[in-house]
Amino acid sequence: MPGEFLLTSLEFGRVVIESELKESNVCVYSGDTHSRNWNSDHSIPLSLDHAREYWSAEESATYCASAFRECRDVLDAEYPGGADQAEWELELWFG
Repeated sequence: MPGEFLLTSLEFGRVVIESELKESNVCVYSGDTHSRNWNSDHSIPLSLDHAREYWSAEESATYCASAFRECRDVLDAEYPGGADQAEWELELWFG
């Protein structure tokens, strides 16, 4: 439909890449997952869906390699497979 947008957010345990209309941010939620505990300075000026559609393979790979740099400790401690697994899953999502 005209004017309708898909805004995908990707969840890696408490670490979430939140997609908004004009940007995407990496956030870490508190243990109850109801409130943000931390918000990364590592944002991109596109929704994840627009990035997936318009970025080259190199741009996607660069983002995937750096997206979790500020929250690797949370992923390594709590996400099955740790930060490396989350990065691999993000790469798969980008295709």
